[in-house]
Amino acid sequence: MTRLHEALQDLAEEAPQPDLVGRVMTRARRRRRARILTAPVVAVGAATVVAAVSLLGAPGRNIGPTVAPGERVLNAGALPEPLPDHRVEPVKYAYLDWCAGARSEVRTGACTKWRVVSRSGKQWLVADSLGSAPSMSGGSAPLEISTDGRLIAYYRPSDEHVVVRNLLSGHVTVVGRRLALADVRQNAPALTFSGDGRRLAISFSTPSVHALLADTATGGVHELPGSWVLGLGKNASTVTLVEDDGKRATLLVAGPDGRLRSRVLLDPKLHYESLGNAVSSDGHTLLALPGPRSKDLSAPSPLDTVVLVDVRTGKEVGRRHLRLPEETARLADVIGWAGDTKIFLGVSAIVPRRVGILSDRGYVADLNTGKTRMFGKISLRASHTDTTFGGYGS
Repeated sequence: MTRLHEALQDLAEEAPQPDLVGRVMTRARRRRRARILTAPVVAVGAATVVAAVSLLGAPGRNIGPTVAPGERVLNAGALPEPLPDHRVEPVKYAYLDWCAGARSEVRTGACTKWRVVSRSGKQWLVADSLGSAPSMSGGSAPLEISTDGRLIAYYRPSDEHVVVRNLLSGHVTVVGRRLALADVRQNAPALTFSGDGRRLAISFSTPSVHALLADTATGGVHELPGSWVLGLGKNASTVTLVEDDGKRATLLVAGPDGRLRSRVLLDPKLHYESLGNAVSSDGHTLLALPGPRSKDLSAPSPLDTVVLVDVRTGKEVGRRHLRLPEETARLADVIGWAGDTKIFLGVSAIVPRRVGILSDRGYVADLNTGKTRMFGKISLRASHTDTTFGGYGS
């Protein structure tokens, strides 16, 4: 029952769109799957969830979930204060929990806003962000954290722009291209920082809409020769995009000015599941996964191997084997590069023996040794969540 429920949810979120199907991930929610608590667990934990919602009242009231011993649940307690407009410490997590309710329930105000969590555990509400809304057609609007945790980017509905907030100064840069709220609600974009945080890519799953590359200091924007960005490398000197017509996938390589440099065919025996910066620091290597993308969404999808692809040729140049903990057999996403020889992995799982708790875990993997270490864990008591990691760069 659990796998069937998750499969149906993922199938609904990942239904092929015209001209963008097959081997390439085209979900606009960059980087991650929204998580749903499955029916059997909801049944066991129904009293807890109902109690949490009944205590909620207006946004800002204590949601008061019962915390399991030994499990640090990030949304245990009152909603946090708004993110201030002055210096705060870097962040490593962001999440939506709809005030511990379900996404399908009517939620307004603070319950629809992203929350960010610092390295020390301090939390803030990103009060001017769009997380979700009843009128959104599934999923949520994006929030992205840079690999050093010092920048966040998100959609601001008040002026219909993506903004980049520098957490060390409080300065907010407005990206110089308006994105209509109605369009974002219908088809949310995806956000990707370059490794150094100086560029931000805005991708769209509609083939006719050009992706954008923004300067995070000035807000200046260049259009890119495609709709979906796979990676930017460290400084966006190599911008990679993908086109897929359902028969073959093509890698487009552009410069930071948006000019197309080359087009190469990608190997159909590989698939590209990265939801972050999939291009290495030097701009030469793209992350991929072996084999065609599985159509059986209810089957376990272990990840013990990643494939390295030459950006210039589109050809495989090597494979690296990873040693993940046994309990992480079902890997959700490859988030992208975390350094010159390291990548970041995101794992979603319902925590065993923790009734009503969803947990997303992040691992940093060393491609030279295959060893992995846990970077962090986002544990939430909720029936539905959306999460992201940041600050994992070396």
